[in-house]
Amino acid sequence: MSTDTGRIGTQGAFAVPVEELPPPRPRRGGRAVAAVLGAVVVGGVALSAFGTMASTSSTTTREFPGAVTSLVVVTDTGEVRVREVPGRSGAQVVTTLSGYRSGPSADAGLTSGTLSLTGGCEGSAWPFPCSVSFDVEVPPGTDVDVASHTGDVDLAGTFPEVRAALRTGDLVWRDAAGESVEGRTSTGDVEVHGAVGEVLLATSTGAVRAELTEAPRSVAVESSTGDVTVVVPRDGARYDASTTTSTGDSTVQVPVDSTSDRRLRAETSTGDVVLRHP
Repeated sequence: MSTDTGRIGTQGAFAVPVEELPPPRPRRGGRAVAAVLGAVVVGGVALSAFGTMASTSSTTTREFPGAVTSLVVVTDTGEVRVREVPGRSGAQVVTTLSGYRSGPSADAGLTSGTLSLTGGCEGSAWPFPCSVSFDVEVPPGTDVDVASHTGDVDLAGTFPEVRAALRTGDLVWRDAAGESVEGRTSTGDVEVHGAVGEVLLATSTGAVRAELTEAPRSVAVESSTGDVTVVVPRDGARYDASTTTSTGDSTVQVPVDSTSDRRLRAETSTGDVVLRHP
C-alpha cells in the first residue's frame, strides 16, 4: 500500500466543473427588496402570509417520443431525479415550478438524441422561494450530464456515463450500472451504489461512498471534511491502493498489489478513510 499526498478528486474532466458553473441568474429586487426587508422588520407575520398567498406551484408532464441517447440538465435551484425505464425509447419529463410571481421557468428540447433541460429563477424576487425540479424517465443506455447550483441529484439505473457538478446538494446514483461516473459537489454527500468501471467522486464538505458490486478498474474519491468509504466485492481482485487522511483513521481491508492495474485512491483531510469488502 502506498500513501498518496496529492489531491486526487480534482483530476479528470468533469462535465461542468463547479468552479466553471455560471453564477445563479440574478433575482429581481433592488429597491423593492429593500422595501420588503423594511416590511419584515415592521411586520414579519404579514410578510410571511403575503409570501404564502403569492407563491404558486405548477407541474407539467411532457413526452418526448424520439430516440434519447443523452440527457443534459442545467438548473439553478431544485431537485433533479432521473431513472431508467426498460422498454422506453423516448423520455418523459415532469417539471415542477415553485415560486413567487413569474420567477421560475424551464425549457426542454430534444435534438439529435440529446434531451436538454434548463431551469432557472431569473424573474424571482428575494426573499421569496423559487425552485425548478425535474423528474425524468429515460431509456436504458442514456448518458447523463447534470449541472446544478442548489438541489439534490438522484439517479437510478443503467447510464453508460454519468457526469455531475453541484454547488450545494447531495449526489446519489442507485442501482448503478455504467462505464464511468464523475461527480462533484461543494457541500453535500456523494454516493454511488452498483457496478461502475471508473469512479471519480469529490466533495468539499460531506461524506463520499462508493459501494461497488463488481470489481472496478479505477476509483478516486476525495473529501476535504468528511468520511470516505470504498466497498468492493469479495471476488479475489487485488488493487493498487492508497489512502490519505490528515485527521482520522485509515483502514484497508482489501487485497493489495502495487502492480495491479486496478486502482483505488481515497483521501480526506478531516475524517476516516476505509477500503473494505461488504
